[in-house]
Amino acid sequence: MSYLTVEQVAGRLHRSNRTIHELTRRGAIPHRRPAGTRRCLFLESELEAWMDGASLEVVETVSGGRVVRPVQ
Repeated sequence: MSYLTVEQVAGRLHRSNRTIHELTRRGAIPHRRPAGTRRCLFLESELEAWMDGASLEVVETVSGGRVVRPVQ
């Protein structure tokens, strides 16, 4: 499973890095934020589901990270 970076997602969506960071801050785009970091990682399959209109759920991990993913 390989992840996309903010820069790669911004390029695919034709948006700025700043816009992608804002979407992650609001939990409005599917991503993973590992505990103890500010880094956000994205799965292409989840981005495609989101672009097709899937709703999102936010899961805060016990260790302090966050997962925002499409509802299955």
